Amino acid sequence: MAQRSRSSSAQVAPQRWPLIQGLAAAGPWPLLVVVHGHGGGAVPAVLQSLLDELAQARGAAVWVQALTAEPLQLPPRQRLLFASDCAGLAIR
Repeated sequence: MAQRSRSSSAQVAPQRWPLIQGLAAAGPWPLLVVVHGHGGGAVPAVLQSLLDELAQARGAAVWVQALTAEPLQLPPRQRLLFASDCAGLAIR
């Protein structure tokens, strides 16, 4: 059976999530999780427990916004990161 030679012109697969990778050097950043929630904005205890474990593993806050609750008030000097905030970052 003839063996195929590897092409030297093979293309590298595109990077997934390049903006997030570019932010990795800045250290862990808070994460906002949006859930449907129960009446009055209640988040099931099992989900809250998983999100607490996630926060501990990430080394950064995990905020929860239930769609059935009032809007989340972020801690002082914290804000959400939007894609437009990353426009000037170099993509590696």
